[in-house]
Amino acid sequence: MEQQSEAANVIIVSSQQELDAAYESLASGAGGKILLEAGPSYQFTVRDADDIHETAHVTIGSLDSDNPAEISSVRLKGAENITFEDLTFAVDGADVTGSGNLIDMRDSQNITIRNSAISSDAEGAIGTAAGYTEGAGGLFAKGCEGITVESSTVNNTNHAFAFLDSTNVTVVDNDISAIQGDGIRIGGVSGMLIEGNNLHDLLGSTQDANHSDMIQIWGKNISHNNQNITIRENILDTGNGARYQMIFGHNEDIAENGFLFENIVIEDNVLYGAHQHGISIEDTLNATVRYNTVIYNSDTYVNMADGSQVQAEMTGAIQIGGEGAVIEYNIAHNVDGGENNVVLSTSSPALADDYRNHFVNVESGGSGDLRDLMLRPDSELNGVAGSSLLWSSDSAETLTAVADVTVSQDDRSVVTLDASLSRGPAGYVDVQGATYLWTFDDGTTATGRVVTHDFGTAGEHGYTLTVTLPDGSTDEINRTIDIETPLVFLHDFEGQADAEQAATLDADAFVFAPAETVEAESGAGWLQIGGDAGFLIERNNDKLFNLSSFNLGLTMDRADGASGVFLHLPRTMTASVDEAGYVTFELVTDEGTFTLLSESAVFSDNEAHKLSFVFDGQAGTLTLMVDGVADAVTEASGTTAEKQYWGLTIGNTWQDAVEASVQEVYLLSETCEPESLLEPQSPPADEVVAPEVPAEIAGTLSFEADGIVAQDLDYKLEGDGAWSEAGVDITKGTLSLTRANDTFYDADSFGISFDLSLNEGGSPGTILYLHQTLALTLTDAGQLVFQLTTDAGVQTIGTVGVNLDDGAAHRVALEYDAKAGAMEIVVDGAVMATGSQTGQTAPVKYWGLTFGDPWSDDDAGVTIDNIVVAEEGQIGPLAPDAELATVRAPAGDTVLSLDFEDKVVADVSGNGTYVIMKGGEASLVVAADGSQFLELGGDLATVNVSREEDDLYNQDSFLFSFEMRSDAPEGRTVFGIHKSMTLDVVGDDLVFNITTTEGQYSLSSSGDILSDADWHDVQIAYSDEVGQLRMVVDGAVIAATEASGATLDRAYWGLTLGREWGGGFDGAIDDFTYSTNVAADYFDVA
Repeated sequence: MEQQSEAANVIIVSSQQELDAAYESLASGAGGKILLEAGPSYQFTVRDADDIHETAHVTIGSLDSDNPAEISSVRLKGAENITFEDLTFAVDGADVTGSGNLIDMRDSQNITIRNSAISSDAEGAIGTAAGYTEGAGGLFAKGCEGITVESSTVNNTNHAFAFLDSTNVTVVDNDISAIQGDGIRIGGVSGMLIEGNNLHDLLGSTQDANHSDMIQIWGKNISHNNQNITIRENILDTGNGARYQMIFGHNEDIAENGFLFENIVIEDNVLYGAHQHGISIEDTLNATVRYNTVIYNSDTYVNMADGSQVQAEMTGAIQIGGEGAVIEYNIAHNVDGGENNVVLSTSSPALADDYRNHFVNVESGGSGDLRDLMLRPDSELNGVAGSSLLWSSDSAETLTAVADVTVSQDDRSVVTLDASLSRGPAGYVDVQGATYLWTFDDGTTATGRVVTHDFGTAGEHGYTLTVTLPDGSTDEINRTIDIETPLVFLHDFEGQADAEQAATLDADAFVFAPAETVEAESGAGWLQIGGDAGFLIERNNDKLFNLSSFNLGLTMDRADGASGVFLHLPRTMTASVDEAGYVTFELVTDEGTFTLLSESAVFSDNEAHKLSFVFDGQAGTLTLMVDGVADAVTEASGTTAEKQYWGLTIGNTWQDAVEASVQEVYLLSETCEPESLLEPQSPPADEVVAPEVPAEIAGTLSFEADGIVAQDLDYKLEGDGAWSEAGVDITKGTLSLTRANDTFYDADSFGISFDLSLNEGGSPGTILYLHQTLALTLTDAGQLVFQLTTDAGVQTIGTVGVNLDDGAAHRVALEYDAKAGAMEIVVDGAVMATGSQTGQTAPVKYWGLTFGDPWSDDDAGVTIDNIVVAEEGQIGPLAPDAELATVRAPAGDTVLSLDFEDKVVADVSGNGTYVIMKGGEASLVVAADGSQFLELGGDLATVNVSREEDDLYNQDSFLFSFEMRSDAPEGRTVFGIHKSMTLDVVGDDLVFNITTTEGQYSLSSSGDILSDADWHDVQIAYSDEVGQLRMVVDGAVIAATEASGATLDRAYWGLTLGREWGGGFDGAIDDFTYSTNVAADYFDVA
């Protein structure tokens, strides 16, 4: 029953009818307040679309704020001067009407919501096989002015807030959690303050359901520019929730509306998540981004379409595009531009710049809160960079328990927990007589300000800290910590039938040809190494590096009396055995080189033995264990090198390895033995395979008999008759995925796959092109070449061993993932080319992704169908077929490897370098054994390598390796880079001349070594580190000289075999390779 309060203009109502009447009375009069009794589910609607009525200010609240009334629908059109406070707004997603939003405001003014709760029935991520209901949207405002939302909560909705074409908007001190969609959406807003909000633990969606953003600014379909927007002192924390883009925006319609988002200020925010788009805003004018902290939360997950959740591994970056941006005093894992910013790594706590060394307890992940993300008092970043919300403080408003966590790098299960930073209003509480109780999830307890606890096994563990003051006041926190397994890799070759299967043991490992696995009489599997055969753990495995302790082991049975290297990680470790059976292990750390020689002749009995090389940095020892017994020990200390160009080879990286068989190869980042690991930590070998993670699909496009089917991909197709149900013939039309598809922009991970068929007589040319970002081409040799440009540079890779011209359709995929540091070409499910790449692609500009060449007729003769775009690249191991076909240089990183075995010359290094044979006197000749070699007939006969190959220039080490036969004794250039280096035949000898940044150097052979007109194996090697230039012919060093400096920068010329201007080589060349990053170890070989 409606009641008129004794206080002027306050009306208490208990029904819908009374609410409607009370509002009409107060709004048309002097205004006032309406108090709703709890019980009924109210709806509130005001429509004054033509702005006919002037209304007084009306406040709608609850009669009992401890038992708030519920409103299930708010619809305002042309309303003004309304405040909602102390209310609950709630509706199920299935019951919401109209726009799908619980609160819908259009063309309204001076509307405030405060101290209220907005909720729906969302329970899980939308777009997954679990089929969760889509919650109602929270608040939607369009064409409004003076909208305020403050001190309220939003949970279990789809989107929380959306503001379009509105002015003077204030969103402050709100808590947003468990939503499925975006937190705060902004489009066409002028004048907005977003301050003091906490967005955390969100449900999210799959990427094809929604590109989830905590705060998003967009330009699509807006009538006003986004300008004068301040985002300040907010906490954006994924917690234990889904991965979100944190603060993201760009003008999708810049070509149409021309807007540059103006005066966007983003300052003093905390962003704790796992997405590359930490703060990523494009198309801005005079933006300011300062004093923000963007750090990685390992408890964040990605929602997969099948309903599973996969750990998110992206790290956050700051990237602002446009004009006049100020980017300063931020902390992030990557910052593009600006000054006085701090970039922290995530690779290893052994590094001083690792983020775990600066923040109190980032290890707590989603179980923590702001106290855990504070900077340590001794961090030099306090008061200098990042959000002031995280600067260290010695006091708090109330008693605040704090656990400072340090994980031992010698034993990852051992953790030091320090409560010294616990504080209260009077400062740190330790000096106030506080006591500390630690309770662990294994049932044990400990007391004291600082304790050390061994959590024992890998995985998630929990603990509780209770801090008590003498007056009886207490504070208690519950935290979790993920204990990392010390197992870096374990390869047991049991049950493997051949080398291809052995290579599937680990996504970061493969077997060199012609290594093979064999089965001994006992049934155990062994991998045979020797010569150039071996097993490589690739550098993509980050845990190979920055080690202050380790246990590296294998069981080996060497061939009787064989000697040589059997384990090698350049510039870090080498293990070898001599003829007598003694084992030598050399370890290089930042504190020196340490050599360990076995006390016994381990392999003198010609039996198999288990070897373990145990480095204990804390104890300062390096020990050789033989069959579980210590054989030798020496002093050693320090930390091994950071990741460089090489992985760990079981065998020898560049030279011949000892003839032997190996099994049970493992590395642990601690000194423990593999047998000491509990079952969850030590999976059998067939579980070491990296799990196949389903890609997040951004969209698909296919061509069917009844039409073109597009799902979440915006495309344009020009050209009559270009498509049929077989796909699009890109020589007949232009197919573009427009720039509205944001997957390829500002990206550090993506994937695109499609069916590719060669047209009859299909010509080479461009298959795929995105200006300033990527290109995929088909070469004369039938190779696919993928070039990717990021802010880290340009990288090119090419397939080896792929036959596309077989009349069949092939599934081709391009994959990129900066976290893995890799880009790949996948053909029919097998990785056929791989290379290193990091960084982010260019921001969205004017171009989309085009199949074919958008600006010329250089289209490949292919047909494309069934296009799938994925948000994340899926990186896998190089296929054995590609590995067997890839020809590597004998040392260093192979840049170029020329193949003369087909109709045209091709680079089979996997780098996809463009090569062309020119001149009528250049030909490919069939040898007696059926193989082919290159024959050059003097002047104008050449093979030209593109000058676009960056690694031909500015190198401090290189190695040319090839076989040659000379048919003329004088004045002939075998190869060269004009004005940089040449190898000439002079008087039946070889003369090499080179110009570096530090001088000119020359080498020559003697004794008419080429006069026999026979084949010779030649190597020309250089290292600035070693200070040597050398020539090796038929395995012997025949000339060497001191040299230093880097090779010259790129000019107008690439590498040429022969000489284009006369004086070209008259003879034959085969097995020509070129490599860089040649380690000093190579020059140790006489």
